[in-house]
Amino acid sequence: MSAPTIDHLLASDWQTLEGTPFENFLAQVFDALGYWVERKGAQTRRTQGDHGVDLLVSAGSSRIAVQAKGLPSGGQAGVDAVRAVHCAKQYYGCKACVAITNSTFSSAAKDEAARFACRLVDRHRLPYLIRGEVLPFYPAQGAARCPHCQKGMSVASRFCGAPTRCPSCSRGCVLPRITFSPAARFEQARQLLEAGDLASGYALINELCRTHPWYQGPPLLYATSFYQLRRFPEALKFYRKAIRLGDCDLLTYARAAHAACESGGFAEARRLLEVAESQFRKAEFPAELWITWGRVEAQQSDPAAALKHLRRAIRLGAADPARYENDPLLMPLREEPGFHRLLARLQKPDGRRREQLSRAGE
Repeated sequence: MSAPTIDHLLASDWQTLEGTPFENFLAQVFDALGYWVERKGAQTRRTQGDHGVDLLVSAGSSRIAVQAKGLPSGGQAGVDAVRAVHCAKQYYGCKACVAITNSTFSSAAKDEAARFACRLVDRHRLPYLIRGEVLPFYPAQGAARCPHCQKGMSVASRFCGAPTRCPSCSRGCVLPRITFSPAARFEQARQLLEAGDLASGYALINELCRTHPWYQGPPLLYATSFYQLRRFPEALKFYRKAIRLGDCDLLTYARAAHAACESGGFAEARRLLEVAESQFRKAEFPAELWITWGRVEAQQSDPAAALKHLRRAIRLGAADPARYENDPLLMPLREEPGFHRLLARLQKPDGRRREQLSRAGE
């Protein structure tokens, strides 16, 4: 009987498996993905012990330790699974370890996995694993088999496209070359980061930066991360790279200009805003972008233009007077009568504010 395909494995009733049947199912999954699979679970446990691992799967010279927890009754896999597979990773000299369940993991298991850099795959992510999208070493999307004996072949040989020797029949063969698009690799990395596996996720992103320096995804991810941490010089560095690589959306230009403002680069912020103005309609500009532009004009000694931009921001809903009064980059406007009138109108009772704001924008 032929080995099951990925489509058959996806359609199977893996949610109901437990114990050895679940281990067998995962062995079929890794075999279909082209990994070399070595059983260490129930079949060897009685004779030599498994040292905390059910499967050892190989991709070239790299091995992954796999712990399988089939829990169809709805129980949660706990910290024992994570600790066991981490110990097995060290015992067998593996480069990665993963705990897999058709249920969910407890919060303690997730904390332990983050500590040990162990990858977790629960019932929600298991379909992605079957498709080869959440494991390291770029698993192939489809069976990688020797054309002579039909046994599973190493995934690594499919990425280099070089002649390789089948470990089962010892005959040489060249398998079809497989490449993953930058977007697919980036999606894998993003899934790892969302799952809390920061070490593997960032390692994959850094590799993508080396192999595809023209791809825009990694610099945008780093820029957004630094921006959220308010580390504006680092954010600006990656925003510059992302913008050089191609067109960006309006939010990217707005954040890049804000980061430039916070870093003291007002001329660069103006240039970014002018690029955004050339590519997007002003009606699409958010309030934050108009505030940034007002700060730039205030710092570059154009109070009339700065007040004009601030009025636009106010009309879009940014009507908190403390926002403008306490902004250090708007300090040059504090000597302007128009700025004091704008603050006074913002501080009017809510019943009259709309009328005053309308007049302020005229």
